[in-house]
Amino acid sequence: MERFWISSLEDSLRKESDARVQRTIHIVKRDSREDFMQNHLTCLKENGTGTFVAIKKRGENHFQWQCERSNKPKGKSSGAPSITQSCKDWSQSLQKSDITDRRFYVAPEDIKVIKKSFYAHTRMDGNDCISVDKLIKSNLQDNVVYYQPLSHNEKQPLIIVFSSQWQIEQLKKYGPTMIFLDATYKGITQYGFAFYAVLVKSNQGRGIPVAFFIVSEESSDILSLCLKKVQEAVGEFQPRYVLKFIVEVYV
Repeated sequence: MERFWISSLEDSLRKESDARVQRTIHIVKRDSREDFMQNHLTCLKENGTGTFVAIKKRGENHFQWQCERSNKPKGKSSGAPSITQSCKDWSQSLQKSDITDRRFYVAPEDIKVIKKSFYAHTRMDGNDCISVDKLIKSNLQDNVVYYQPLSHNEKQPLIIVFSSQWQIEQLKKYGPTMIFLDATYKGITQYGFAFYAVLVKSNQGRGIPVAFFIVSEESSDILSLCLKKVQEAVGEFQPRYVLKFIVEVYV
């Protein structure tokens, strides 16, 4: 009967994507769970699987224990949870055996610092308005045709018109007859701002994006302003037709 229970449980559990993760199922009596866990963790430590130092979560039918690698490395860690397993394998492939060297054997605390540093680089400020302003005035400056920062105090909507030099050349080449406006919402920007793509059809019948608009408010005046700024960047440009599509995207 116990074998049947274990087989049923194994079939119902999610399969581990990492083949190095080992999972065992034991059936114990309710009044012997504490003793079983202490004995089981001792066995894991003795056979070199890992050392678990503190209980992290306790439920009616489960215990979750914290591996010692969850703490800052002290040079005595023997466990290797999946979050650091790749780093461990890479370090061992380079024949690095000093587990106190945090350049190769990282701990979750190191990963948090790296993550924070990455966000600090890509997100230039905690305030999104300031972050967008800095980004547009630095890396994207040469490709931003028009920029109006968002200002709630002045009731000024956000307007960004983007078109690279290559896109402008494609617009000159394929855009005199017709351009297409394709709008989408809620799937591109966190705040649900409208995102417009301006496209032209090439001589092969394929759509080519030649400009992008991001606007926090939509009106005929704002869209006219965006198109006017693109027209100024291109020079003499007067398409005969403008076809507009609107697509709602829900995530």
